[in-house]
Amino acid sequence: MKSPRAALSFLALREGRAWKLLAADKAPLVMALVEALVRESEIDLRGLRANVRALLAEVSQASVGELLRRFPAPQGLGSVVGYVALGARHGEVTEAIETVCWQGRDGVARAARIPTIHFLRERLLELHD
Repeated sequence: MKSPRAALSFLALREGRAWKLLAADKAPLVMALVEALVRESEIDLRGLRANVRALLAEVSQASVGELLRRFPAPQGLGSVVGYVALGARHGEVTEAIETVCWQGRDGVARAARIPTIHFLRERLLELHD
């Protein structure tokens, strides 16, 4: 399993046809940025936790991509960042890469390549408020 810092070091964002890669060698900056976004923004972590719990009531594991397909990102990128932050803390981060898609608050379709993060039913108690 990767550390939360390593999980966020592979984040790549896509807006339209352009990809912005946040490379592994910039991991400390990326982690600081994500931590600041989570701290200073109004990401609805309680709502995201509820989504994870709801999906895990039906399946034994769920990835960030599966969560975004089931529960569209109400806060756009903020929801994606929130799921990654929760997954880094309460999920299993794998070596595989997953492309996740969501619609931004402005209605533009977006995608990111992130490490595949699995939330597991056996860790469900960690996700209670």
